[in-house]
Amino acid sequence: MGFFAASRASMRRGALRPQLKSRLAIFVLCALSCFSSLHFALTVQKPSSEAQLHAEKGIEASRAGDLSTAEHELREAVQLAPDDPFFLATLGSILGMQRKLQEAGSYFEKAVKIDPGNVEVRRHLAATQWQLGKLPDAYKNLEYILSINSNDKPALLLAGMVAENLKDYSAAARWLSKAPELVDQRPEAQLALARSYYKLGQQEDARKVLGKISGAVVDAKVVFWAGQEAFSAQDYGTAEALFLSIQPSYADKASLGYAIARIQYQTRRYAGAQKTLSELTAQGLASGDIYSLLGWCQFRQGQFEDAAGALERAVGLEPQKEGYYLDLGTILAGRRRKLTAALQVAKVAVQRFPDSSRAYQLKGLVETRLEYYRDAVQSYQRARELNPSTADANVGLAVAQWGAGLTEEAVATFEHGLQEFPKDPEHLQEYARVSLKMAELGDRAAEGRAISLLKKAISMDDSQPEPFYQLGSLALVKGNVQEAVELLKRAADLDPKSGKVHFALSRAFRRLGRQQDAGKEFQLYQSLKDEREMP
Repeated sequence: MGFFAASRASMRRGALRPQLKSRLAIFVLCALSCFSSLHFALTVQKPSSEAQLHAEKGIEASRAGDLSTAEHELREAVQLAPDDPFFLATLGSILGMQRKLQEAGSYFEKAVKIDPGNVEVRRHLAATQWQLGKLPDAYKNLEYILSINSNDKPALLLAGMVAENLKDYSAAARWLSKAPELVDQRPEAQLALARSYYKLGQQEDARKVLGKISGAVVDAKVVFWAGQEAFSAQDYGTAEALFLSIQPSYADKASLGYAIARIQYQTRRYAGAQKTLSELTAQGLASGDIYSLLGWCQFRQGQFEDAAGALERAVGLEPQKEGYYLDLGTILAGRRRKLTAALQVAKVAVQRFPDSSRAYQLKGLVETRLEYYRDAVQSYQRARELNPSTADANVGLAVAQWGAGLTEEAVATFEHGLQEFPKDPEHLQEYARVSLKMAELGDRAAEGRAISLLKKAISMDDSQPEPFYQLGSLALVKGNVQEAVELLKRAADLDPKSGKVHFALSRAFRRLGRQQDAGKEFQLYQSLKDEREMP
């Protein structure tokens, strides 16, 4: 899928959505108490009657929904009785309801410091800390509460949410599953529990949780988010069922249709995905993402010109998005006659996104295919400067250096790559390919190195056709024809649309006297020669 896979192949992952997090935090703050029924186990001296009067006025105002007046009155109470944890905590609650989280947290902390054994105040503090992103502090307070009462449902709920944010999915599932009555009331908590189960590999448990969401009378948007969770976990069947269940009622037809099309694409139903996307564009629901995915659907079905046109539309609709240039350039770079157009796209990409390593990688790739090796060296060097941790930029640089006649530099770059990226198949394959060419030029050690690299590549991942092709081609050159046939057949099985593999097989069969098989392979080569994207 080229750059499309890297930039947009998965839906949103990770932390709970901010709006859901806000709703759940408010729920936790109110779960066991409201301002009129806070029961703190206090051991402090009785506050002044004036402070108590202000506090009572503040609580009455909060009941009436007048949080501004409530805040004012509680501030007066706290000023008169600064060491009263009830006033401090109630003011913190009112501030929390107004999203003044930093200040709310400071008042809860003061209250806890005065009365450390008060679990209700500590629970409010933990909820605020969670909102502020102070996850370890929140978790520490919740563990304290649960050490006192392991069945504190709001604490269990919040501990599960915090653990999920900390990516401790085992703890998240454990805590959340102990408070089912609260989790089932909060779709946002159900999403977190389902995500945790998916991360733990417990798909059936995740599906049960998501099924509760879709089975309840909830906002269709929550079901859509549930579908996103299933999609992120590559549970495409569940995701599609969730998305289809809200198709009649979901207001955002473009987002829903795009989500369904992505599942169809991921499950290789390219024609179905194309139909879904085409229906959206016919309704005027156009976006860069829709046209980009439409282009990839067309590309997968061999509709090259339509694919390029769709990706051009994506660029035109949202020129600020780098990924569309990379997708378009990648597709164009796969056709020899489109290399010049691909280079123009790459040049525009590096102009618009001068700090993008991927844009420079695209430029280097096209320049290499055009045999502008010196230019490619500069492009890949820049890509590697921008992102030293990318294997693609390093291997691209080595190939460009070899093409430019910089043999020593190319070998040094490959060797660097083997140290930095020892499991990267492209380094092994490309270094082997260059080594074989060096052997043809008289480097006696190069052939042995190439064979070792290719065998290592196969031992690490035997699903890649290139090592089998290279070893098969080498066996054919050495006259080991039967061995060559076996290796090349394996490469053909792994990549049936590789013209070069079928051409090599036709030569091998011909040398074995198997003329009918040779002719069949040559016909396959001829049919693929013009339509196959560049290697």
